[in-house]
Amino acid sequence: MRISLVVAAVGSLGMVACGGGSSGSSGPVTPVDPDASFADLVATTGRIVGEHPVSWDEDKLSPAPAVEEHGTATYRGAATYSTTDGDFTNPIAASNVTVHATIGGDDLVDPYSGSITGSLDNFRDASNNPIAGQIDLVNGTIAGNTISASMEGEINGHSVNIDKDAEGGFRGGFRGDEAEAISGPIDGSVDGTRYYGQFGAER
Repeated sequence: MRISLVVAAVGSLGMVACGGGSSGSSGPVTPVDPDASFADLVATTGRIVGEHPVSWDEDKLSPAPAVEEHGTATYRGAATYSTTDGDFTNPIAASNVTVHATIGGDDLVDPYSGSITGSLDNFRDASNNPIAGQIDLVNGTIAGNTISASMEGEINGHSVNIDKDAEGGFRGGFRGDEAEAISGPIDGSVDGTRYYGQFGAER
């Protein structure tokens, strides 16, 4: 079953439950409000993705050496989710996004490779109702100027367990000449319904 980061959040909007840092030359970390509203999350996603569009064309991705130059960095931003592919004008949910990226190291065989961890939290529906839970990014990897990760967690009492190698998971690319941002798509199906997402985050 291929699912999106917002799997349970979208699937249970009818029963809403209330309920790392950077180093080296990575620069200041973009602050994230843990209580950001749905409107704020949508605006943040729109701004970052607008400046750094989701694309796999090499001219839309950061040069791999620029990614490696920063070694370790934390990216923070937001994501929005929809049930219509490519249409995020009326998202049904949104969340904060935090990604910790580490590239290089003596134990890495391939150049420009590394790992990512992170989380998605502060889920909100379109009426700004909080959706309880958190999803963690696990087994995350960096390959040149792209990233991917599996996802584990719980949203509103629903278990989330997505294997990136089998079902897609969290994907993205480094953006800008200095790898100052990341953005990417989120998509999948739950109980026959397909959901789509996009995220943007900055260091």
